[in-house]
Amino acid sequence: MKDGSVKQPRVAFVCLQDAARPEIISGGPYRIREAFRELGCEVVDMFPIKPRIAWAFLPKKIAFRLLGLYYHWEWEPLFQRQVARYIERRLSAVRPDLVYVVQPQAASELRTDIPVVVGHDQTFIERLNYFPFEQRPPCNTYVGQAILKEGEVFRKASLIVYPSHRSIDMVRSAYKIDDARLAMIPWGGNLAVDPTASEVEQMIIDRGFGPFTLTFMGVDWPRKGGNIVLEAHRLLRERGIDVRLNIIGVQPPIPSDSAITVIPFLSKRKPADIERLSNILSRTHLLFVPSRVEAFGHVFAEAAAFGVPSVAQDVGGVATIIENGVSGILLPEHAGAEAFADAVGALFARQEDYRAMARTARGRYDSDLNWRAYCSSILSRVFDQLPV
Repeated sequence: MKDGSVKQPRVAFVCLQDAARPEIISGGPYRIREAFRELGCEVVDMFPIKPRIAWAFLPKKIAFRLLGLYYHWEWEPLFQRQVARYIERRLSAVRPDLVYVVQPQAASELRTDIPVVVGHDQTFIERLNYFPFEQRPPCNTYVGQAILKEGEVFRKASLIVYPSHRSIDMVRSAYKIDDARLAMIPWGGNLAVDPTASEVEQMIIDRGFGPFTLTFMGVDWPRKGGNIVLEAHRLLRERGIDVRLNIIGVQPPIPSDSAITVIPFLSKRKPADIERLSNILSRTHLLFVPSRVEAFGHVFAEAAAFGVPSVAQDVGGVATIIENGVSGILLPEHAGAEAFADAVGALFARQEDYRAMARTARGRYDSDLNWRAYCSSILSRVFDQLPV
């Protein structure tokens, strides 16, 4: 443009589900879409996508369910072709500069000369780690189709974006994708409230050092390591440390305890619930979610926004967010409750170390654990010079 200004690109935002709903895929698609808009991009919604052919696969799904197996048609070639034809028709009408695809299964059959960015929180191969915690194992048909078609997506995409080194390493090793089309860009948090740096500094000071508050957030109590949290909390109190525990998002099978507050559900859409969660996080010393399986962990980025260090196990992409002893406590996979109690208790004995860790956690949020940084990094990688 003659005045030297830069026009931000038009982004086609593709998602099989309704990305306008903040609860979809833990809120990731909703926040990514909003971040592109905040950066000045014109976002063209291409969601939800629900081809009628899906009904043809319903008997197959029912048959596998009766066998005690999981199956879904999202990786079926015929389903994916109809998804692709819908996207292609929309693309020809609006001619965007970039296509951002939330789920790889929406892009395997896509044919276009427009740059396509595929972004998700984990590969399908990593997703297989979740099935031991679910009701039914996947059928071989589903697994075979998914791995085959995911590889096709990666070989066609202009840029493949995942939020952890582990996922990027999986794409590189399992699918033989060259580094030029790979980008490790951390995801952000999905809270509606984004406190300022000065507000967070005051929160850190106001927390004091006694009683100490641990907060667990998660729906899946077994997979998120709820029993480890409960046992570590008990051990800390036995050692004479005044520790309180908030459990948010689930009603676990535990007896009533005056030192434990259980909040089974908080909505990200209700202002009262949003305010309540913000107040809890502002007073929390440590977020304690020692997941046994985790793709990335939005909740750790959300805690960092409030200057709350996280306590977790080194699984999945968690190490991308938490640096042990610097921005939180990250123990080896399969660490037990006693090891966590030792680490937490030691940190609570060092006030200045805790405050430094809390400030570092917030610093990570400001630098790269937010959605604006994520979308900005994508734009800078795709375009040497933004279209004018």
